[in-house]
Amino acid sequence: MPNKFDPANKAKLDSPERRKYLDPDAIVEMLGVKGGMSVADIGSGSGFFTIPLAGLCGGGATVYALDISQEMLDALRSRAKGMDNIRYVLTKEDSIPLDDGAVDLAIMVNVLHELDGDGTLREVRRILKPGGKLAIADWAKRPMMGGPPLAHRVSEDDAVEKVAAAGFEFYNWFEPGPKHYGLIFTKK
Repeated sequence: MPNKFDPANKAKLDSPERRKYLDPDAIVEMLGVKGGMSVADIGSGSGFFTIPLAGLCGGGATVYALDISQEMLDALRSRAKGMDNIRYVLTKEDSIPLDDGAVDLAIMVNVLHELDGDGTLREVRRILKPGGKLAIADWAKRPMMGGPPLAHRVSEDDAVEKVAAAGFEFYNWFEPGPKHYGLIFTKK
């Protein structure tokens, strides 16, 4: 069973060191996020991506911060004071309490290697609108300082296979930073 990120280590998620190799503002811009979109941040943690998404989406858009940890959602709520377009949603790994077709884009950063099965991916597919996209950034499967143990990482090729098996079609790559790969899928 994969290890889940320990909420007790949430300060690591927003560290200046992390921003050096994983720039959330640049990634959100790369993904073409714009006003009016509805976006789900799967495994939002304390808001490393949720806050830039909410800022870029602006009025009339909704960013769903989805996490299995109430502690993480509480930390995000505290950091995002004054941002009224964020919805905080406590989830289970295989159950996302959003309507079918609720979002244009879902992002999963450093989540794929933590999944126990394909339940989360199938739920993401369900909540995406027709033509919706899923962007995944995860740790490259090579030795390096930081990140999860090598044995817990999912290679880029295995990620494509796993996500495709859950009903997605590979669309494109993006470059999230030197320690990660980035994949974009469309809902089949």
